[in-house]
Amino acid sequence: MATTVTARRAGSHRRESADRRVLLAQLNPVDDRLGLNLRVGYNFSEGSDLWLVYDEGFNTEREALPGEPRIPRSDSPVLLVELTRTFTP
Repeated sequence: MATTVTARRAGSHRRESADRRVLLAQLNPVDDRLGLNLRVGYNFSEGSDLWLVYDEGFNTEREALPGEPRIPRSDSPVLLVELTRTFTP
């Protein structure tokens, strides 16, 4: 069973600019994993968004069997920059 915690901070409701921040943490005790996802977005204008996304998974149980290498604390960290623009004909 996975447990998810989400924290959101809504930005300004003004049309000209708005920032958005979302932090998502998910704990999966069955697989001994913790996932974190942090998204920060900025709205330049209607239809134009810039997002910075950081995503990483952590192993909560790192002990290995004798003679095997220890499981890494973190695996596959990802940093994304996404720019979206809506074109009108």
